[in-house]
Amino acid sequence: LSELDLKEMGIDCIGDRLRFRLLVDGLKRTSRLQHRTRCLWEGEERVFFSVHTKNCCTCCGCCPIDPGTYKLMTNHIKIKKVNPLRLGPIRLCCCNEYNTNNVDLTYVADVDVNGIPAPCCQRVLCCAPGKDIVDIEIRGYGGGDLMNHKLVLREGEGDQVAELVLHSIEESQRIERA
Repeated sequence: LSELDLKEMGIDCIGDRLRFRLLVDGLKRTSRLQHRTRCLWEGEERVFFSVHTKNCCTCCGCCPIDPGTYKLMTNHIKIKKVNPLRLGPIRLCCCNEYNTNNVDLTYVADVDVNGIPAPCCQRVLCCAPGKDIVDIEIRGYGGGDLMNHKLVLREGEGDQVAELVLHSIEESQRIERA
């Protein structure tokens, strides 16, 4: 809104016009913040193919294994990986470390989906579904190094997530170019 528009609306006092503009600017900032922090999709890492394998590997849940988590926002994807503490080859069920990686979608070069079927015995005996691996390739900020981030998901989820990521990448890169 210009000064003329505000005067035509009947706001004659300059202080009122300034206050009105400040309120409109505050609403714009709030709207942009809500758009930037909006969660488009949340998911969890698929660690095991079947419930039977999970029960076997976690001693029926007594020694749980924490899966990683994924959160797709409008301009970045947050990947939280859990790194278990180990005593030699033995995985301890406590004192896990984790790291969170925020991947800026403007630097994504490629998104691929690879399907991995469950092992034959688990498919036949446990009706275990496979896994989808969404491979996100990031090109370096200077155009140099390439990094890969993998999202391990339940079978059938990978294509939907890849499509969401691609739409978010397109939107982020369009905003970056503008």
